Amino acid sequence: MALKKGKSFITLAKEKSLGPSGKNGGNLRFFSKSQMVSPFSKAAFSLREGTYTEKPVKTQFGWHIIKVEDSRFAENRSFEEMENEIKRRLLSKMYENIVQSLRVKAKITLGVNTKAKRKNAQ
Repeated sequence: MALKKGKSFITLAKEKSLGPSGKNGGNLRFFSKSQMVSPFSKAAFSLREGTYTEKPVKTQFGWHIIKVEDSRFAENRSFEEMENEIKRRLLSKMYENIVQSLRVKAKITLGVNTKAKRKNAQ
């Protein structure tokens, strides 16, 4: 692995990454556990500062090599500061539940309609 050989994480991210963060060296800025999908969060929050994942981490978005440059404690914010975030998350969850419910109930069949008649047929 190029990282083990001393190549810069930033350089590798710019050269190899297919994701949107690649162009800025893979920098995702600070994020909380709940902001990322579970496999990514578990891997990222198990690392010490200055270390990276030895094996790529698979998520629904692809494969990731994660390096933790810095960490900090989350800031305590007031309800007023969090209100819009809470509303957004609740609406998003409600939307996901509705879509999932509709998918379960949907009856979709693909095929040729054998009862359809040709327009010019007599």
